[in-house]
Amino acid sequence: MNNILEKDLKTYITRDYSVFKYLKGNRGINLKNVNSIVDNVRDNGLLPTIVIVNENMEVIDGQHRIEAFKQLNLPVEFQIRKGLGLKDCIAYNVSSKKWETIDYINSYAERGIEDYITLKKCVDEYPSFSPSTLATILLGKGAQGDAVSVPVKNGKFKIKGNINQIISKLNFLDSVQEYIVVRGRKDIVIRVLASVIDLEVIDQDRMAEQLQKGTNKNVSVVCVDDALEYLHEVYNHRKKSKVRFKDAYYDRFA
Repeated sequence: MNNILEKDLKTYITRDYSVFKYLKGNRGINLKNVNSIVDNVRDNGLLPTIVIVNENMEVIDGQHRIEAFKQLNLPVEFQIRKGLGLKDCIAYNVSSKKWETIDYINSYAERGIEDYITLKKCVDEYPSFSPSTLATILLGKGAQGDAVSVPVKNGKFKIKGNINQIISKLNFLDSVQEYIVVRGRKDIVIRVLASVIDLEVIDQDRMAEQLQKGTNKNVSVVCVDDALEYLHEVYNHRKKSKVRFKDAYYDRFA
């Protein structure tokens, strides 16, 4: 016991849930998580859990527990740790449940960063595409979806290109995505198509028509080259003058 030190940190308890403030930029309340906590408490009893807030009563860790305890009319035990903010909140959350791309998008959008606000609008307006796919398209990063995770997470996401032209491209992709039938990574096909569809050598009307015809269905796609081969075959079906999709793509993203 000689190596155990006592720290002067008070623990408070309250049933007045209104004293707690949810930190702007934190991810939203997930009702599934709240209900899971409620069920666990009902099945196993209340386990000792401490909610962490800062000096402004903004919740750093424990917002789902507060919502669950509110449903159960149980008191909330909490500690006040001065100086903590959103960065600490994210650190707490990452250690318990990993933040997803949409959590970072929502967080930065709530803080008023314009590029994230635009990205969030695209996420809301084009639900058939994943947030990471939309971020990739708006970043102009080709099909390298993994490359977008760092700028999205660290607040350095910047839209590349004219937003009106990007929206036009998204409208086209949204209109044809149901006709893209492949085994494996359909998202890679979407990202590759977004990367080349505005090139002068490619006719959008022909691409849409060929996709709707459904030629070359159920091709296996696991990488960029697979997607390029698929689009090459679809677009060039019965076309005398072939468009070399690999050359067009790699010339742009060399």
